[in-house]
Amino acid sequence: MLAEVCLFVMLLVSVVSDDLSHGSGKIPARPPNIILLMADDLGYGDVGMTGNDTIRTPHIDSIAARGVKFTHHLAASSVCSPSRAAFLTGRLPIRSGMAPSGLMRVMTFVASSGGLPSNETTIAELVKGAGYSTGLIGKWHLGLNCRYQGDFCHHPLNQGFDYFYGLPLTNLKDFSGDGNTVMLMAYANMNLGLGCTVIVGTLATFMLRHKNMVRKVGFYALLFLSTVPIGIFHLLMCDMTFANSVLMRNYEFIEQPIRFDNLSQRLVNEAVEFLTVRSRSGNPFLLFMSYVQVHTYLHTADRFKGRSKHGRYGDNVEELDWSVGELLRALHRLGIENDTLIYFTSDQGGHVEEHGLDGQREGGWNGFFKGGKCMGGMEGALRVPTALMWPGVIPAGHVVDAPTSLMDILPTICHILDIPIPADRVIDGRSIWPLVTGRSNTSAHEFMYHYCGTQIHAMRYIPQEEEAIWKVHFATPKWIPGTEGCDFVCPCYDHKWIEWHDPPLLFELRSDPSENNRINISSDIKYKEIMHRILEARETHLAAVEKVESQYSFFNLMWWPWLQPCCNSPWCDCFDEKYSNFSYGYADSDVFS
Repeated sequence: MLAEVCLFVMLLVSVVSDDLSHGSGKIPARPPNIILLMADDLGYGDVGMTGNDTIRTPHIDSIAARGVKFTHHLAASSVCSPSRAAFLTGRLPIRSGMAPSGLMRVMTFVASSGGLPSNETTIAELVKGAGYSTGLIGKWHLGLNCRYQGDFCHHPLNQGFDYFYGLPLTNLKDFSGDGNTVMLMAYANMNLGLGCTVIVGTLATFMLRHKNMVRKVGFYALLFLSTVPIGIFHLLMCDMTFANSVLMRNYEFIEQPIRFDNLSQRLVNEAVEFLTVRSRSGNPFLLFMSYVQVHTYLHTADRFKGRSKHGRYGDNVEELDWSVGELLRALHRLGIENDTLIYFTSDQGGHVEEHGLDGQREGGWNGFFKGGKCMGGMEGALRVPTALMWPGVIPAGHVVDAPTSLMDILPTICHILDIPIPADRVIDGRSIWPLVTGRSNTSAHEFMYHYCGTQIHAMRYIPQEEEAIWKVHFATPKWIPGTEGCDFVCPCYDHKWIEWHDPPLLFELRSDPSENNRINISSDIKYKEIMHRILEARETHLAAVEKVESQYSFFNLMWWPWLQPCCNSPWCDCFDEKYSNFSYGYADSDVFS
């Protein structure tokens, strides 16, 4: 009898253990804590879980090993601000006015008036309504003020977050202080051109005065117009540190310019403090950890410099992985890792044209996918390394190959929490819970639309009746010969850099993920029917897109002096006093040997 009881107990323990290791797929009664981890410009091939064996990312990889890896997870845009707006709202950027309509494709200044409209509903707002406390640590890049300094119409705290510590804009290569700036990378001769313009304008003004062709008042007016506006333009555009290097805590500007020597460690410390305080409350929380890595400037703490095989970029990726590991350790220490859903992704693919002044590559690697950041419908721009884990609930080691999207996270969280998806607007995302739990292997999407700005450059068609993923390119970048890139970024509209195809280019991604073998549409009636369905779906989609105010209009992107933050006025120079003597307490196992 005793032997039978022991056998029964052993079998019961085995079943429970197996259920916890592989995941039951059943949603517990207690709502999970939610941590959303988003890297910036991380390439699909930059981490171990997607095949990289030269950059060490054990903590990111562990999320995939203990949960689900997505091999076909797609950004909703190939550039930061639109992609993040789509992620938070579950909606294509074109629907919220967050689709750029010109050369400027991101929020450019802290003192611009554009940003995520307040009438959009974010993930944070939805879960807050379900009793969650919410926090955002890191990069925002979705606007700040509208009409005056302090209205904070686009601020994270007005978009559902209870706490914010981070950058209202983004990390920029200008912040390095080494003379390497965004505008000079895009327009190498800009300083020369501006200098020549000032010289010519000044000489012409003096010549007109010398020949008595203008009076004294006109002379000073012309002298002002030929120098001051260009000086202001140079101050704002050729080194964006003055205008944009700002750190905030909630509504307060606490640091200007940003001190980057220990910024990553400060962001981690803020996140761990948030987890600690919220876990003690007993109520569920959502933390959006929006990393500034691996966007340039590549600020890496001394502890991580020179440790990777890929220079500054590899060091920065490995510091990013360390940061992820610190949050995982905190969850374990607090005893809440089995009660927490963790999602890791990137806002879009790696920036393949990015390099430093010394020629060293500073952008990501997108594996065998072509193209990268800013390239509308290119696979390297859209595929992002992604994993999701919820120990004991989500099966460990599961792989999802079906096409999914960053926009799917909002409806998936709504599904898990049993809260309604906003019914007064179009939600482009779909719940991927059946895919995550292994109950389905079919994409929830039939058509996926890949915009570059306000134009559809590519589409994906996933028919339910066959195992195929059809990809159509209506437009592709004109790369510099021998490369997969443009000068610095590929524009959406310039015919010098964009080629429109008639007929469009057709590929089948399951058999040809690198898009090496273009299908001749006229070779088979099957392909003609596929194209007909895609074109019909495009027209139906475009007809249903409502016109809204563009957040990328000239006036919304313009730098407005009355919106410019300046702490410790008039010096515009302050330091976060909380971290005046801060030194991060690393564990022995924090850094790889």
